[in-house]
Amino acid sequence: MLRIIAPFAFALSLAPSVHAATYYVSFSSGLDTNDGLTPATPFKTVTRVNGLALVATDEVLFKCGDVWRADVLRITRSGSAASPIVYGSYPDRACPNRPVLSGTETITGWTPWSGSIWVADLTAGANAGKFPNGINQLFRNGSRLRLGRWPNLGVGDGYSTIDAQPSGTQISDNELPAVDWTGATVHIRGMRWYILNRDVTADSGNTLTLNSAAGCWGGSCTGWGFFLNSHLSTLDQEGEWYYDAASRRAYLVSAADPDTATLEGSVVMAGESAYIGGVILGRHLQEHIHHVTLDNFEIRGWFDNGITTPVNLGKDENYNLQISNNLIKDVDGTGINLATWVWNAAANGNGYNGWRGGHDLQVVSNIIDAPNEYGINSYARSSTIQSNLIRNVAVVGNLGRAGIGCSNTDGEGQCTEPGAGIRLKVDNDGAYSSNLVTVSLNRLETVGHNGIDAFGYSNTLTRNLIRGACSTKGDCGAVRLFGNGTLATTTSHDVSLSENILLDTLGNTDGCHATYRALFGFGLYVDHYSRAILSTGNTVGRATAAGILYQDSTGDITDNVLFANSAGSGWSQQIVLTSGASTAVTSLTGNVMVGLLPNAGTLRIKNGTQATTSDRNGFYHQSRAAHVTVSDLGLDRTLAQWRTYSGQDPASTERVVSDLGRAELLYNDQDSTQILSLAKVYQDLDGNPVGATLTLGPFASQVLVPSDLIFEDGFQ
Repeated sequence: MLRIIAPFAFALSLAPSVHAATYYVSFSSGLDTNDGLTPATPFKTVTRVNGLALVATDEVLFKCGDVWRADVLRITRSGSAASPIVYGSYPDRACPNRPVLSGTETITGWTPWSGSIWVADLTAGANAGKFPNGINQLFRNGSRLRLGRWPNLGVGDGYSTIDAQPSGTQISDNELPAVDWTGATVHIRGMRWYILNRDVTADSGNTLTLNSAAGCWGGSCTGWGFFLNSHLSTLDQEGEWYYDAASRRAYLVSAADPDTATLEGSVVMAGESAYIGGVILGRHLQEHIHHVTLDNFEIRGWFDNGITTPVNLGKDENYNLQISNNLIKDVDGTGINLATWVWNAAANGNGYNGWRGGHDLQVVSNIIDAPNEYGINSYARSSTIQSNLIRNVAVVGNLGRAGIGCSNTDGEGQCTEPGAGIRLKVDNDGAYSSNLVTVSLNRLETVGHNGIDAFGYSNTLTRNLIRGACSTKGDCGAVRLFGNGTLATTTSHDVSLSENILLDTLGNTDGCHATYRALFGFGLYVDHYSRAILSTGNTVGRATAAGILYQDSTGDITDNVLFANSAGSGWSQQIVLTSGASTAVTSLTGNVMVGLLPNAGTLRIKNGTQATTSDRNGFYHQSRAAHVTVSDLGLDRTLAQWRTYSGQDPASTERVVSDLGRAELLYNDQDSTQILSLAKVYQDLDGNPVGATLTLGPFASQVLVPSDLIFEDGFQ
């Protein structure tokens, strides 16, 4: 990953090189009785570091390659603008074998239990004292293992179907294996965008009684899907595991003796805060921190978050933090959680009490791999989120008892949002959360819900690559904006979405009722009273619903490339403007819209005045002559018919050619101009020959067609 130096880090490099102190920490060679002031006399534990009375200019350096287990780094001291407190690594400040803050402890003493299932007592032998609150993840030789589940992944879509819901707290399924499922957790797909968690408190025949009522879309859960985990009877495949909290025993399916491998469990911790992780930024209910750098750590295997704020801070929020070049992997919560409730801000003149995320933060060049709730969850303002790689968020196969982060009593509202790659949330009127944030040059790959979920204002989302958003949930987007109230009062406004590349947004509907089984993933999903949203220069390819949707929203849509979207059903155009007169764009110009499927047109628009100006657009389709849908008329139109009706698009072009089905989307996902050598001979969409190379600017794209196609037929 490219290493980025944040603006206030320059102040550090220009400041005098004399530090009040540099402390060294080595688990392999240190002692807490050392002075920690030289590499030859390092401290040993993170706990020892937490007790240091650090001041501005101090540095704390952890030895590259060393591993600290289940020892939380608690940062409670602050630096200054010229001299941040720095937490980093030695002897190399950029070593690839980063110092590791692991949330796991090793588990040994496995004995045969039944068949290929082994058991380990977490209270006995070398395990004693390590796991006072149990485990919620299990790893073998560094790889996360899957919690046992029924039905197994790969059996149908991995969900069984609820045949009846006798009461709010009961579900029935005639396919349930004849075992007592009491104590298991049931995960119910209640709609495209949420999966509820419930505990099974009783089992009678084919009916499960739940700890809390479960609500599904339409009022009944009949016909919706569910799966079970956290039960011994789910263990039937190699590598599946289960933890029995009552007996404090772990069970594992293994063909070989588990003690011949390295088994590690994520240590569940209880403490002063609902948010715990490898690094905690600030002290719960007490001081915030500022001017701190956290650079070049590996933070893995934590039962909750990787890097996190506590759930509450007193008086003020964190600010001027740099979180950079860290690898955060396999956490059951959020990779980087920047969300805290500031409870005494009003009394201290620091704004409103409420959810805050900090300001003037730099979150740059981190890798966040396989968190189960969010990649980055943030209420931050006046901050930068840049050049991070975020992947494998809320993957179904990784989910444990907590699912995608809901409790076992949460309803639809609490279970809707988890699973996003980057979430920018607002609270109160938004003045102290999620505004003036720049999100750029991030790569997001395989994200369970929205790739980037943004609720605030004056934010800039530019030059991000998002591939495979909405891989676990549906009715979401590679980028989603969501407002509130009315267009006049919404907190979602004046947002720039530019030069992003958004590919293969799935909109997963596994486990949904048959009525909602169509895949439903959008590219740019501008929703629910989002005002003055500029979408320009984006590339959106192969989303299963519309490429760009403006619903109850306003702004401009210019110079975007829309390719082969609407592979599902419904919302079946490349660009959709919907939900009445409140959806309006000032400029709908310069867009290239390429529809390939018969049901997938180019533009859906309410009427001829919903766009103040619509022109210089390219309308391309493989087979559908009438590809513009005018909702007020309930009719589809050719470009000529659309012009006659609306007076719009006088300089736009139209092409309907069957062989466009072989068109290809070529794109540059780098932040510099690239010259691509073409392996084929191509023509562009207008039939012009393309040379042996193609020059594409940063985050630009072009749709080309192999030259053996016959372009003359069907051209107008």
